[in-house]
Amino acid sequence: MKCSKCGADIEEGKLFCSRCGQEVQLVPNYDTLGSRLFETQPEEKKKHTEPPEKETSKVQKKHSVRPFAVGVALLLACMGILLAVKAYMDHRNYNSFDYQLERAESAYSNRSYEEALQYAERAASLEPDSLEAALLKARIFTALEENDQAEEELIAVLEQDPENSDAYGQLLELYESANETDKIKELMDGCSSEDIRKKYSDYICEPVTFGMEGGEYFQTFSLRLNAEEGSTIYYTTDGSTATEQSSVYSSPISLKEGTTVVSALAVNSKGIRSDLTVNTYTITLKAPTPPQIALGSGTYTDDMDTTIYVFVQENCKAYYAFDEMPTTDSSLYTSSGIAMPEGTHTLYVISVNQYGKVSTASSETYTLTSARRQVTPTPAPEATPTPTPAPTAAPETAQEQGDFAQEREE
Repeated sequence: MKCSKCGADIEEGKLFCSRCGQEVQLVPNYDTLGSRLFETQPEEKKKHTEPPEKETSKVQKKHSVRPFAVGVALLLACMGILLAVKAYMDHRNYNSFDYQLERAESAYSNRSYEEALQYAERAASLEPDSLEAALLKARIFTALEENDQAEEELIAVLEQDPENSDAYGQLLELYESANETDKIKELMDGCSSEDIRKKYSDYICEPVTFGMEGGEYFQTFSLRLNAEEGSTIYYTTDGSTATEQSSVYSSPISLKEGTTVVSALAVNSKGIRSDLTVNTYTITLKAPTPPQIALGSGTYTDDMDTTIYVFVQENCKAYYAFDEMPTTDSSLYTSSGIAMPEGTHTLYVISVNQYGKVSTASSETYTLTSARRQVTPTPAPEATPTPTPAPTAAPETAQEQGDFAQEREE
């Protein structure tokens, strides 16, 4: 048990507190001896020792109510001021372009895209011509996967500022992510700024270049096609337009006689196509000049050097035949020369170049006789000879002429 006056512990069985002497109250609501003694004191002493209860409570109440009311009034006043300041600041911020744009950028950085869009749209409404706000809105629309709205914002920026590098960059990234390579090509084709084209050169595929210019040629050749590194070249040679389904260029194209239209385009590593390049090649192959025969026409005897030599152009071959027009199936001329046959014969020689073109024929006529059979003609007698029947046919070759002369001598 504890003392009701001082709170000290009271041992069990004791009637008074050992610390303050207060009588222990064993039964609740009964007056203790101390309380009775206190009540028997003279009434005047009570007046001097303790003020009247009612008068004291009035004074305390009067003094306690006044500070509370003042505090409440001050609190309400502060709250009113704070509310007024907040309303003023909210109004000012709501109409501040810089504040709205800053909040939009902050929300965008925190990936609160819907909140960022609200601030960005408010900023754009405050300054409709602001490119900064439009570019930020485009980034937010892209993050929200609203590509059409993003594209619309960026195109509007380029209409206002055709050389805005940031707008080009965002549009290119937008088109690339959507694999819209045709739009990338259209965008860069319409860009007249060399600085921007250089900055975003990865989004430009240069046209294919040809190793030979189009035109007329008099010999066949292999045509080389060139494109920037990492690009794939597609081409056709039948006059049709090259597409990504055409033949892939891997080695030089062999052009033959006639007219060939070569169409080519390149596709770079980003899948962006180049402009089409088309060239026309007309190849006309000329026949070689006729060969030269070293031994001229004439009469020869077998004791003379009668080897016939032929000279042709470079990259040509000679074919020959006696007494008929040669072809590529006739005898092929070799450097050892051609042996002249006995009698009278005409040699024909043609030249054939590497393209199979055949020259006109060169020809020489030779008469080869035996030196032992050379006969001096006998003068005719002055007397009129007995008519001799004319031969049925005149001898044509030297051999026949010699045999004929021998028969007459016999």
